[in-house]
Amino acid sequence: MKFHLPLSLSILLMIILLLVIQAAALLFYNVKETEKKLKQDTRRELVTSANFIKGFVEHLYKKNELSQVQDEILSLGSNPQIRLALLVDEKNQVVASSRMDFQSDMIDQIDLINDMKEQLTLIALARDTNQIAVYEAIAENDFLIVQPLTLYSTASSLQPDKVGVLLLQSNLHLFRSQFLGDMLVRQTPIWVLMLAFTGLVVMFFYVAYIKRLLLMSQVAQQVSKGNLDARVNLSGYDEIGFLGMFFNRMLDSISEHRAELFKALDDLKLREQNLQLTLQSIGDAVITTDVNGLVTRMNPVACHLTGWQEQDALGKPLTEVFCIVSAQTREIAESPVEKVLASGRVVGLANHTSLISKDGSEYQIADSAAPIKGGDDNIFGVILVFHDVSKQYEMQQTIHDSEQRLQLALFAIEEGLWDWNVSSGECYFSPRIENMMGYQPGELESRISVWEKSIHPDDRDLVMGYLHAHVSRESSQY
Repeated sequence: MKFHLPLSLSILLMIILLLVIQAAALLFYNVKETEKKLKQDTRRELVTSANFIKGFVEHLYKKNELSQVQDEILSLGSNPQIRLALLVDEKNQVVASSRMDFQSDMIDQIDLINDMKEQLTLIALARDTNQIAVYEAIAENDFLIVQPLTLYSTASSLQPDKVGVLLLQSNLHLFRSQFLGDMLVRQTPIWVLMLAFTGLVVMFFYVAYIKRLLLMSQVAQQVSKGNLDARVNLSGYDEIGFLGMFFNRMLDSISEHRAELFKALDDLKLREQNLQLTLQSIGDAVITTDVNGLVTRMNPVACHLTGWQEQDALGKPLTEVFCIVSAQTREIAESPVEKVLASGRVVGLANHTSLISKDGSEYQIADSAAPIKGGDDNIFGVILVFHDVSKQYEMQQTIHDSEQRLQLALFAIEEGLWDWNVSSGECYFSPRIENMMGYQPGELESRISVWEKSIHPDDRDLVMGYLHAHVSRESSQY
């Protein structure tokens, strides 16, 4: 399960974090600037001290007061900025030290910096140039001041003057903590003001933004529970104010669309009821399917003919519910739904099609299938309408059998027969009469004019007069 902070808390934490980062960056900058100033001040003070001590030591050497030289160098140990002070003669031997344990040692035996070679090179450079040399170890915060000075010979000596060096070592760690502590104490009012400013910023963001966002969140929760009458009461012309205004407009639009949707649903239910009543009342069997050929609806007539209950047939393939075969060959007939989906047009069943009911009953049927199309003319289903023509089929078969028997009887007695359908104008000529008139079977056109032309011209008017009198019921016989 994932944990998510609320938006309001996230914004507050972000603001506080940004302010803390800003304060930390300011503190880091102040510390670095303080250390930089501390190094500059320390270096300057050490150089000043070295120049002062040089003059004083050279003065004591001139007066041959060597004991005071040792006392002066030893007193430098009380200076908090000087960690170690050494006076080295021209032979690199310590002649005076702020620490007695280095007295008379050779300078190459005392590690003032990490690199002894660089230490000796620095001393030689100061002697050769007769200028002060400064070494700074950044990582260790160490300073080493090398001040060349003249060790004057005594007045009775005929030897030339020698050049010695004064070494002053300082480490900022000795008073860096105290210096930074003093800096923090001096900046305490600034940090108090920054803390107060942070509180004011947080309070401003809470009142101006976060509180209003929380209100929108509460209204959104009410809407999610179905209360579309809830509204956001936000003022202001900032982004959140406009967001609240647009949120209320959206809810108004949703409410209107919801009312329209409910009305449409009511209309749809009414049409569904009317459709159901129509299907229940219609005399033909009706089955509807989707584009996959699965049954979606059946009316009672279809249930009776197929032997399936609607609830059992829903969702089943039409070929399983609507099983049709050829009445003559007994082969399974092609599903009309497949024809409709393939062609997109209305199709009908072939003649002599039988429906095999679920209980084994068999019906002669006639049907047609049509596509169900949407507004974009896409097919999303098929409607199949069919009815039982078993009785009509039996009557047609009976008529056909009677005609066959009549033809056999006429053929046996060698009598011809013609029949005129007064309403359609078509005539039927039996094969025997065609033969009697010298024509092949089916050669005569099915029109009354053919019969009229076959009458002898001398008898034509009389015969046709009797025929029209009979048709107009002026005569009972022809």
